[in-house]
Amino acid sequence: MSEEIDREDFRSQAKVFKALQSEGRLKLLKEVSDRQPVSAPELDDEFEVTSESIKKRLNQLEEAGLLKSSRERGPGNRPRDEYVLAYEEKGVMVQLDVVPDDYHFYLGESDVAPPR
Repeated sequence: MSEEIDREDFRSQAKVFKALQSEGRLKLLKEVSDRQPVSAPELDDEFEVTSESIKKRLNQLEEAGLLKSSRERGPGNRPRDEYVLAYEEKGVMVQLDVVPDDYHFYLGESDVAPPR
């Protein structure tokens, strides 16, 4: 492995991979991409789980740097978190290049805008 890759890089990369290893979180990431901004209660019926469970998964995606949230006022003027892609103008790109004795990991903006 390259000396350039340090422990912190591994930790942040592991968070992304852990977030993406769940089919449920992958589906949520796709839904946020398609419908952003979106809050957990708006996804209840589609995922057939509680909004608390959805919020937990959305927070895991946010901790991995794939989503970002903002506190907004919803129906009845109640506060709620709304989620968008961390790179909402273009989309999120995760790329892993594996080469002999090394690898390169990239998380950043994609060149292609997400479908609207």
